[in-house]
Amino acid sequence: MAYTDEEMRERQRGYSRKWYAANPEKVRESTRKWREANIKKRREYERKRYAEKVRRDNLKKQYGLSPAAYEAMLIIQGDVCDLCGKIDKSSKIDKSGRHLAVDHCHKSGKVRGLLCSACNTAYERVDSMPDWPEKAIAYRERHIVKIEKLNF
Repeated sequence: MAYTDEEMRERQRGYSRKWYAANPEKVRESTRKWREANIKKRREYERKRYAEKVRRDNLKKQYGLSPAAYEAMLIIQGDVCDLCGKIDKSSKIDKSGRHLAVDHCHKSGKVRGLLCSACNTAYERVDSMPDWPEKAIAYRERHIVKIEKLNF
């Protein structure tokens, strides 16, 4: 009697289940040895596996956003940073390799939009130090003058 590929796979699964049930000590020992021999591979796998789950959980816990709400915000913004608009539309990830950050008011907790890491950091600075932009411009001007005087 000839078996189809699916039937053969199911027969093999059945044999494997029986062997695993009959040899729990061998299974545990084999698993332990593989884990010890492949610790880097395991860590990489676990990091990838749980990274997205952790991200989803953090969106919900920190900002009250579901993944669907985050995606909706991203679509409304045109898949770009809400401040600078300079994001690769295909990746939904900013140039530093991160997902767009959820910008929010630190006092009220209300979400304002999604920003790239550069804009989020700059906006956070401006939000906490209202005179920061003027200081940054003055700093740049001082150093331009210094450089011109030194002929760099």
